[in-house]
Amino acid sequence: YGKKVIVFWDHGAAYSGVGYDTNFKDKLELEELNKSFTDTGFKADLVAFDACLMGNLEVIQTMKSFASYMLASEELVPGHGWQYAEAFNYITTTPQASIVDIGKKVIDIFIDSPKHVKGKNKTLALIDLKKADPVINGINSISLGFNTKAFEPVLTSVKSSEKYGESSQEDSYSMDLKNFADNLKTKDPNYLSQVDKLKKAISDMVVYEKH
Repeated sequence: YGKKVIVFWDHGAAYSGVGYDTNFKDKLELEELNKSFTDTGFKADLVAFDACLMGNLEVIQTMKSFASYMLASEELVPGHGWQYAEAFNYITTTPQASIVDIGKKVIDIFIDSPKHVKGKNKTLALIDLKKADPVINGINSISLGFNTKAFEPVLTSVKSSEKYGESSQEDSYSMDLKNFADNLKTKDPNYLSQVDKLKKAISDMVVYEKH
């Protein structure tokens, strides 16, 4: 149908990479993904991560040169993964469907899956990678204001934001950027303009999401 989609289905670890190989105790780091796509010249309409925690700005920054859209979750993804039978049935019976249509369908059928364990959190979002730069620039703009006086509200905002991938074994985790922006806006009015720009950029970048 003239659409190129690449799906990574394995363990994911946000900014540290994806696809942990238990035989070699190794995973694809973001630098390796970048090199692989660069060396092959492969360009996709959609890059999708059926893997935990890959709905992450560092991943978006890595993939934005190699695909138009990205499909990924901020949260852990259950072992049964996405509903591929239903997704492929939709693609084959609706050949006129756009990449955005396909992404939305995958999100709907994943979130509504009867296989999910009750009470477990689920997220999935379709990202327009062509609109990633304003989000990256927005974060950079906010970070330029970090100084001794401004650090306390920033740290408090980070600590009170929605977190994903926290564990007792590791100190690293991801946080929800929009929630962080909302928190920072209430903690320090000096960031009001920058936060509003960041929130708009995030809304523009996220085409569709469910949680």
